[in-house]
Amino acid sequence: MKTISFRLEDSIYEELGKMLDEMGQTKQTFYETFTKTALREKYSIYYQNSFIG
Repeated sequence: MKTISFRLEDSIYEELGKMLDEMGQTKQTFYETFTKTALREKYSIYYQNSFIG
């Protein structure tokens, strides 16, 4: 497992924190889910394009 850091403006960080609190989700879970989804979408688009072209 690797550790990464993000820099966010204070107002965005606070807004994200409030949203995740309302959702009952931690920042770590949010970023892990976001990353997995982004990677899945990237490869999905890549494979779709490889069959088209």
